[in-house]
Amino acid sequence: MATSPETEGFNVEFDIDRGTSYLSTVYCCVNLSTVIGILCMPCAPYCGKKVMVNQSCTIDDKRIHVKSGWINKEDKLIPLDRVQDVNVQADCCMRCFGVSAIAIQTAGAGNPGQAAEATLIAPKDPLKVRSILMEKRDKLVLGHTAHDNGVDFVKKQPSAMIMEVQQIRESVQRIEQQLAKK
Repeated sequence: MATSPETEGFNVEFDIDRGTSYLSTVYCCVNLSTVIGILCMPCAPYCGKKVMVNQSCTIDDKRIHVKSGWINKEDKLIPLDRVQDVNVQADCCMRCFGVSAIAIQTAGAGNPGQAAEATLIAPKDPLKVRSILMEKRDKLVLGHTAHDNGVDFVKKQPSAMIMEVQQIRESVQRIEQQLAKK
């Protein structure tokens, strides 16, 4: 997995061979449902390969750039601060081929039954991709990553914010004392 110097981003690598095998099998299963589909079955490996080769994803410090599609091309820029959830999915067919998919849910796009904002098919290391994506999102939104546990976050904040939090804590303590007297 490489980074490109011009974008300072993380380029997701895909397992083209396994992804092609998986997609070819899915296309063949779908094609069995119609007569025309049966005639198109020899094209399934070619179509699967084209879909995999035309898929790319770069994660930089502010956005995710996803390109996909062979016939119907998509080029999406997803702001990291809108990312709500990143799911690694592997249904039984995917597990047979040793692949998984990453579904990226964003604010406003994660309603039940609604498709993910972007889906990456057969990334080489899906857990690492999810980890990097969430770390970059946390750093942008929270000012620190989950690994920092917020320790450095408090040190980086302006003193006015710290003083305000201390005032709130003192107010809560006074309220608790008055409630204890009753």
